Amino acid sequence: MGMSKGTDVFGYVSSAPDFALQYASPHRANTVFSTPTTMLSGHHEISESDIGFFEHTGRLSLSALVHSLPVGRSKYAEIAPSTGNLGDCPVANMFATTSEVAPSYTLSYGFFDAPRGDSDQMYAYLTSDMSNWMANTAAKKPSLQTRPLSTFVLPGSHDAGMFTALTNKDAATLLKDMINNYQSQYKVAEIIGSLAFPGIGRAIAVINGVVQAAAATGISDTPRQALVNLAMTQKDSIATQLALGVRYFDFRPGHDVSFSSQRTDKLRHQHLFIPGYRFDLFLSDVVVFLTSHPGEIVIVGLSSSGFMEEGMKATPQEIQAYIDAATKQTSLVTGTESDFGTSYASLIQQNKRLLFAKCSSLTGCQNSYSDDAYKTTSPAPVLAALKATVNTPATWTVLQLQGTSTATEWGLMQVVTKSDASSPLLGTKAKFDNVTYKWLANPATAS
Repeated sequence: MGMSKGTDVFGYVSSAPDFALQYASPHRANTVFSTPTTMLSGHHEISESDIGFFEHTGRLSLSALVHSLPVGRSKYAEIAPSTGNLGDCPVANMFATTSEVAPSYTLSYGFFDAPRGDSDQMYAYLTSDMSNWMANTAAKKPSLQTRPLSTFVLPGSHDAGMFTALTNKDAATLLKDMINNYQSQYKVAEIIGSLAFPGIGRAIAVINGVVQAAAATGISDTPRQALVNLAMTQKDSIATQLALGVRYFDFRPGHDVSFSSQRTDKLRHQHLFIPGYRFDLFLSDVVVFLTSHPGEIVIVGLSSSGFMEEGMKATPQEIQAYIDAATKQTSLVTGTESDFGTSYASLIQQNKRLLFAKCSSLTGCQNSYSDDAYKTTSPAPVLAALKATVNTPATWTVLQLQGTSTATEWGLMQVVTKSDASSPLLGTKAKFDNVTYKWLANPATAS
């Protein structure tokens, strides 16, 4: 059989027989996922015996089927069984695997290029149009209309504004600015290592290699790939996230880090010292969506968690000015977490459909997240945290379904790979989904 590389495959379809997912690879039986509303998984192996003598890679393809017909763009991975490397193919860059939104379906998918010795991962979730799910649910179950908004379980987006791909020049410039500020490459590596990988001794040495690449003459892929793998938690735009059904956004508006030569006067989503999407553009996207979807309500969870500098934090007055500017030409009414006890019907009638909240004990909120439980590549401690959280009474609750693999030894090594499909945040997504989503759908029976 010779050398081989495996891929764990995952899938979910919302209904059958309308939707199905099919994975295919050489000399293997196709894997078809068509059981509705169930997280499904399988495995494909590509060995040297599966490819021709003059070929270097074998193809694992994914087809999304709507009424038995393939839809959307081409999706396949070219995998080298001898090295495990990913060849030139449509899934070789994380930002090329953005979700597809069409009138008859939505499809989210992705591929993780795992290191040698580990299985790659490919996932796909195929559902109907989710852009009006709140209005549709309330229409199907009229009793919900008089229930408080807190009755609804809202799909959320963690670090929602971190989807803006950096260029090689942007990443190198940001790190060079940091070196100039601290007057030491090693000091920069020490700071990044302690912020992103607390407790991991060799983090400084690994990150120092990234910093040296940024400081070197010429433009390297290494700094960009490292910063993307460290900070980019999303790959879909806000408009796409809304169309997919996201109704709770974790957005962290702040000023650019003080030492950045690319610093602007605009508030942007901030992750450590890495800037993401602009706050004004985020608000505009949400307002445009709500204007055209009168039965939907969006909650924005505002925070400044993880900012590198105290001076990055925006004042309440600055944030309010952005909100006022985004809504002044509309009839939308904004609200806060104090409106969670108001009925869905009342909020719709008032057009109070853009709510801003802060999760803290002062607002009656609890969050399943803790550094100890979530610094993991295993779903088990996260599942335990979720179970403990839902058993603790609170006015409202934020459940985080993914671990923080970037803070682990394994995550550290993925940060500095040469692949554009090796984000450690992507590397645990499907495996966590396969456990945490099953629990969320049926917490009484899921293990």
